[in-house]
Amino acid sequence: MTFYQKVRNYKAGASSIARVLCVLVGMSLLSSCLGKSTYRWKEEIQLHDGRFIVIERSVRTGEVPVEIGQPPGESDYTLTFKTSDGKSVTWEAGKSFRPMILDIVGDVPYVVATGRTEVAYERYGCPSPPYFLFRYVGGEWERVTYEQLPKAIRNRNLLSGPASQEESRTAVRRGLVTSDDVRRSLFGLPSYYREVKEDMPTPGVCIAKSLR
Repeated sequence: MTFYQKVRNYKAGASSIARVLCVLVGMSLLSSCLGKSTYRWKEEIQLHDGRFIVIERSVRTGEVPVEIGQPPGESDYTLTFKTSDGKSVTWEAGKSFRPMILDIVGDVPYVVATGRTEVAYERYGCPSPPYFLFRYVGGEWERVTYEQLPKAIRNRNLLSGPASQEESRTAVRRGLVTSDDVRRSLFGLPSYYREVKEDMPTPGVCIAKSLR
C-alpha cells in the first residue's frame, strides 16, 4: 500500500468516526428536547394534622437532559397555595429540586425536597440527611436545617412524577389530583422518598467531598 493510499484510508476512517460521533451527540441533544410540555393541575393534599387543602401545581418536562430511552426529565416544579390569611404563596424548585412534602405547622408553611441531581447536592452544601428544607417566614422562603423541621412533618403528600407514571398523567389530565391519587403514585418508591428518614442514602458526590 502506498503512502497516499494509507492517507486516504486514514481520512476515510476518521470521517466515519466523526459521523458516528455526530449522530450520538445529536441523539443525546434530541433526547433532552423531546417531550417538552408544561403540566398544570390542582392537587388535594393531606396535612400532618389530617386536614386537606387543595393547591395548584405545575411542572415542566423536556427541559433537562436525560438518557436515551428515559421519560422526559421533570424540572421547574411550582407549588401555589393559600395561607391562613388568604395570601397566595408560591414555592419554585428551579432545575435543582424535586418537592415531596408541603405542610403547614401553626401558620408556617414548610417544603421538603430532594435534589434532582448529585450536582444539586454538592452545589447546595450536601445537607445531612440529604433533604432540602424550606419554610415561609416574613414573606420569603428560607432554607432551614433538619433540626428546624417540625417532627410532625415526615410523610410525603405530593404526587410523584406525572412524566414517568401513566396513572399520574391520567390524574393530572382530569385537572384535580386527589389524595388517593397521590398515595397510589408513591407505590413502589423507596421508603426515603415516601417519608423523611435520617438514613436516606448519601449521594456519592457528598461522600467523596467528605473524604477530601
